[in-house]
Formats: sequence, C-alpha cells, structure tokens
Amino acid sequence: MPQVIVTEKARQGINRCLAFLENNSAGYVINDVKNAIADSLDNLEKGLGTGFISDEEEEDDFLYEVIIPYGDSGYEYCYFIDALGRYIAVGFKHQKENDYY
Repeated sequence: MPQVIVTEKARQGINRCLAFLENNSAGYVINDVKNAIADSLDNLEKGLGTGFISDEEEEDDFLYEVIIPYGDSGYEYCYFIDALGRYIAVGFKHQKENDYY
C-alpha cells in the first residue's frame, strides 16, 4: 500500500477549513467533514479514488486533485506521487476557494 504524507501546508488548509466550520456550523458538521477527509485519505492510501490530473504541476510531477463532496460543494486536496511511490498531499481547500493557501 502506498504511504500518504500530508504536508504542513495541507494540514494548515485542513485546520483553516475546520476552524471556519467550528465558528459557523453545528458540531455534527465538523465531525462529518473530519470523517470525510479521513475516509478520502484512507482511500488514497488503499489506491482507491486517486483523483484527476490537475493543470498545475509540482516539480515535473503530475499534480492530482481529489474532490471530497460535502453539502453544496465540498473540499479538495492535491497531491503528487514522489520517486518512492509515496502520495504527498500538498494543499487542501474548500471547493469555492480559488487556490490552495
């Protein structure tokens, strides 16, 4: 099974989205989103639902995007596969955001 590594930038994106939910949503929503994120990363590690190739590239590697549907839109994260076959998640955002911050 491939290893999934979540970079600090991706963790910050996850935490930013969860902080927004914490201030603006019911408690169950936060748990649902946390579970959806965890399930998506687990599926990635199992080789399921590997996303689609993005228009952007990371150091000559293809950058893949995975959509996590939730509510009216959802979330997405991007990753690339390094030379060791590890899946490196490099960004996370709400789908309505323009870019990974």
